[in-house]
Amino acid sequence: MLNTIFIKKTAVAVLLGSLVATPIAAMDMPMGCFERNYTKAHLAGQPAQVVESIRVLFTEETFDDSTYLHARMQVLLANQGHVRAEGLGGETLDQFLICDVGNGKQAPACFVECDGGGMQISRNSGGILEFSTDYLMVGDYDECGGATDLTEYQGKSVTYRLNQVNDARCDDLRR
Repeated sequence: MLNTIFIKKTAVAVLLGSLVATPIAAMDMPMGCFERNYTKAHLAGQPAQVVESIRVLFTEETFDDSTYLHARMQVLLANQGHVRAEGLGGETLDQFLICDVGNGKQAPACFVECDGGGMQISRNSGGILEFSTDYLMVGDYDECGGATDLTEYQGKSVTYRLNQVNDARCDDLRR
């Protein structure tokens, strides 16, 4: 009897472990253009949200026989939350991120150089990209750092959901 209970618990633990690990292991790095435009009604219901619209272009480049993955992000800041207090409401800011495809145990992620934070990709399926961040600076495309953080509250994680769009929507992000 005890053996049967142990075997059943072990089988359930293995099954649950494989269900948790499978989405991350199977997740591919996103490629192409993703976008989200938030409505005025949505922003009114989320007064701390700092993003009015966001576009991200994921690409790869080959240099010296090595392939590099990166993302270029452009954000129109909402005139609310901490960006309003910082005098950045309504500004459009860019950022460059270096990406890592993960290793099966970690989801893909992209990072800003010089400890400007980053984002972890939690969903890339069905034309939907979700990423989470608890610190992601934007606004200093060619230099280290950035002008402001995309999180609503310092140190508190926020998730953004974007939709894949025609790559032509991100042509201006190709530099």
